[in-house]
Amino acid sequence: MGLVRTLDRLGAVAKQPPVWAVMAAGLSVCGECGRRAARRGTACYLTGTVVGNGLKLLFKRPQPRHRFARRPYVSRSAFPSGHGAAEVAFAFAAAREAPVLILPIGGLALLAHWALVREGKHYISDMLAGGTIGLAIVTAAAKLHASRSSVEQTEPDE
Repeated sequence: MGLVRTLDRLGAVAKQPPVWAVMAAGLSVCGECGRRAARRGTACYLTGTVVGNGLKLLFKRPQPRHRFARRPYVSRSAFPSGHGAAEVAFAFAAAREAPVLILPIGGLALLAHWALVREGKHYISDMLAGGTIGLAIVTAAAKLHASRSSVEQTEPDE
């Protein structure tokens, strides 16, 4: 029970947006590679938040809090997870610039998702859908970045 309680506490902290902002700030002072990882991660985090939470308007699935009688019913939709979209987007976007970051940042995202499922705020399928959205955002951002880079390289110098 000690390990589960510890993971719950770490996940409760990891799911907070200020943790991700502090992580981006920390990355930004770690040289040019860290700044690029912070910029890309933050842009994808914000996009994931907007897209993930925007899609909740289409799906009206209630949160699974019914498992916990003492917690009040919350009327907002659980599907897909905006946290899942944002955190997975940050982790994979930052890792595109600095691949060594995937383990610590991905682990932090996993802890956050663990906490959201354990607290009854999301089903596992909500988190998987959110993560898929996050990966789609990172893929789209990478393609956009690659196409902009190729256009800049083909423009003649004046």
